[in-house]
Amino acid sequence: MANNSTIKAAKASPRIEAGNLKWYVGDSFQIIWQIELIREDEPIVYDPEDHIVFSFFTAERDPKPVHTFDFSNIQNNTVTLDFTPEISAKFKAGTYSFCGKYIDKDGRPITIYANEHVEVQPCH
Repeated sequence: MANNSTIKAAKASPRIEAGNLKWYVGDSFQIIWQIELIREDEPIVYDPEDHIVFSFFTAERDPKPVHTFDFSNIQNNTVTLDFTPEISAKFKAGTYSFCGKYIDKDGRPITIYANEHVEVQPCH
């Protein structure tokens, strides 16, 4: 019989593993995303009225998102997805997807992420 006197630690939460965003149920955290977009070979300079929207959906592709983050007045090409305890509670163990769109002040959308995979894992 082996004498194992260590306990294996949990994986980082959140993390990107095999191209999928993963975290444990109930965890609260922030994801800081720097998004530099190019249109017609020129970098987009964000107008205060532009938006970047991240929407998270269930695996069943319900058209109503589980949660949407909507950012305007974007500074330094950076947005912060803040998974507060209240937002995190919306995500039960399972698989989800998210999409991201840039919407300029004139309402013209550009999809920047589509059908990205998310896995919310139980801790037991």
